[in-house]
This record gives sequence, structure tokens and C-alpha cells, in this order.
Amino acid sequence: MRVVTPNRVDSLRNKRRGMRALLIGLILLLLFLIFLCIWMLRFRTPTLAPDYAPPKEDSNAVEIEGDNGEKLDKPEGGGAIGMTYRRTATVDLSEKEVDIMYQNPNRSNSDVMVQIVIRDVVIAQSGRVPPGKQIHVIDLLPGVASMLEEGGYDAEMAVFFYDPVTAERSLLQARGEISLTVVK
Repeated sequence: MRVVTPNRVDSLRNKRRGMRALLIGLILLLLFLIFLCIWMLRFRTPTLAPDYAPPKEDSNAVEIEGDNGEKLDKPEGGGAIGMTYRRTATVDLSEKEVDIMYQNPNRSNSDVMVQIVIRDVVIAQSGRVPPGKQIHVIDLLPGVASMLEEGGYDAEMAVFFYDPVTAERSLLQARGEISLTVVK
């Protein structure tokens, strides 16, 4: 038979208190990490596009010279698109604009809106670009110039398609990687 002395009882109580404190600390740490993950996912900036095309045609949209292609066949309830773009773009911080090349050829059946995106942050967005038009410049969104530094960025060109009659956004969108250079 084992005799339990008062020192032994105190030692066991101290071990239990220590284990209880450790367990409470681990639970609090786990709750903090769960909260942090939820907070990071909740406040992440997604790429958003309006459900309806911008009402105004982009002020930088110009006719595509020599584009006299026939419209693509448009299935009922669908659309047909064609596009041409350059995989490089330049941000001029002094002018607060992006130099790109995007063409929405005449054969396309959809208006488009173009966004330039870096790491899920939209830095520039065009107005409506109808078929037969092209854009070479998009203005930076307000406050973006102060976020960018000179150098090269991996970016994305997001193109959203809209019905030219109803202005409703199509389920279809296109995304392409572009190389973006920022200069002052």
C-alpha cells in the first residue's frame, strides 16, 4: 500500500493545474487561428464586375481600321465573341493610366468591359467597348497609383461580356495573364 503524503498531494494538484492551463491555452490558440482564417477570407478583395454594362462607351475606344468582318453566328440564348489583345501592358504612374491593346472585333456579338488585376486587386477598368472598337489606354482607379511601385508585375486581364441590347452580363468571362511594367 502506498502512503500519500501532503507533499505528494500538492504535487499532483500542481500538475493538474498546469495541464488545465496548458489545455485552456491550446483551446484559446485554436479559436484565435480559426477567427484569423475567417477574417482573412471575409475581407479578401475579390475581382468584381457589374451585372450590367457600363452605360457609357469608353472614352478611349476608337474604331478598328479595316475591320469589316461579318458577325459570327449567334445561337439563340447565347453569343459569339472574338478578341485580340497584347500580353504586355505598361502603367504610367505620372499619367495614372495603363497602356494596353485590346480589340473587340466587329464580328463579335458582345460589348465588353476590361479590367487589369494584380493579386486580386482591380487597378484599372474600362468603360463599355462595343464590337468594332479597340482601346489602348485605361485610366487607373482612384488611389491605385500610390499602391504601385516601379517594376514588373504578373497581372491578369479580365474581360467581361455584355449583351449589347439588354446590357446584362454574360456567364462567360475571359482571363489572360499579362506582363505589367510600372514606370514613373
